[in-house]
Amino acid sequence: MVAREQAPKGETSGLRARFRFSLSHTCRHLDHILITLFLDISAHSRHHIHMLTYARSGNVHYIRRPAPVTPINSRAAWEFAACLKGSMKAWLPDREDDEVLRECTLWVFPRLHPHGWLSDAPCERAVVHIRNVHDELERLLPPRGYYRVPLSKADCDRVRVLTGLAIEATKRPTEILAIQEQAITSELSLMALREVTVRPLSK
Repeated sequence: MVAREQAPKGETSGLRARFRFSLSHTCRHLDHILITLFLDISAHSRHHIHMLTYARSGNVHYIRRPAPVTPINSRAAWEFAACLKGSMKAWLPDREDDEVLRECTLWVFPRLHPHGWLSDAPCERAVVHIRNVHDELERLLPPRGYYRVPLSKADCDRVRVLTGLAIEATKRPTEILAIQEQAITSELSLMALREVTVRPLSK
């Protein structure tokens, strides 16, 4: 049987002291890593995810170049589309005759809703895609599955302004982007919600 060689008492105490120092230093280092990781996660959670994904306005002629029915998995945002001058209609694959050509109208389709666009002449339209909307817009969705609201001349002018702001925000975002997105989403949503009857809050 081979006897184990033992370190001198003083050397053993030194090793223990160095081990305690190393362990303490490692714990402090781990604390630093965890704090840094927590701050990193917090910063990431506060990072703004863009709500506006697409915005366009101008004249189109859907009869010459119809907007096809989009595959169900390709439009992962709510679509706010308005006819501001002329007339156009939403083409729906499950009920093609449900829509007629309409003037000065706002349509709002939820994400993943298949539809396309048609017109019989050039028309002015505005389109804004918004990733996340207010819960009320989704909860109060009409039975047909989308919103369709007539617009006044003043409404059309306001939609032009909001779409212009959305285009600018998507092209050249600034530090107030989150506020701009909320304002645009809120105004367009309130226009759409004119179609439904809202209940008063109970006291």
